[in-house]
Amino acid sequence: MRVIDLALLEANDGVLTLPAGLPGFDAVRELRVSAMRGTPFSRLTSTDARSPFALIVVPAALLAHDLDTDRAIDAHPDRPRSATVRCIVTPDATSPTVNLLGPLVVDRDTGATFQVALALPRHSTRSPLALRG
Repeated sequence: MRVIDLALLEANDGVLTLPAGLPGFDAVRELRVSAMRGTPFSRLTSTDARSPFALIVVPAALLAHDLDTDRAIDAHPDRPRSATVRCIVTPDATSPTVNLLGPLVVDRDTGATFQVALALPRHSTRSPLALRG
């Protein structure tokens, strides 16, 4: 069994596969992920140049991190044994936000990536972005 190392993918401009697409961007099935050196962020770009640009961040880098990553992993359709979680960041020069309600769950065994929807009223799709020191 092959294990997908997301950090290695990020470092080598790897591709994540989204079998179900992204909500609002159903046609987006593959995203190239590239580490942004010296930051907790990675850049997501579609392999189709016409599709949107976004950033992802490791939840532990967030100042107000209380995201239940175990619940996010359990919400993945295949309930992977080995998974990692990333949150989508909407870049904005004055007030960037992070989606804590719909994190991405990456199955490390298959590379399949799904955006899951958490039914947690304390989270938002547009939480203010604040990073740990």
